[in-house]
Amino acid sequence: MTEGTLLEWLVGPGDRVARGDIVAVVDTAKAAIEGEDHDGTEHGHRQVLQ
Repeated sequence: MTEGTLLEWLVGPGDRVARGDIVAVVDTAKAAIEGEDHDGTEHGHRQVLQ
């Protein structure tokens, strides 16, 4: 994926997430995909998915 549109952010500021938790839904040219957390940290702000 080189480009996508953020459809839904599933966690709020301060929410604790574990590695593998789904944190966002991203729309691409081919499908809507879920993005997962890779480091299991507390989210203080929205991060760009790589």
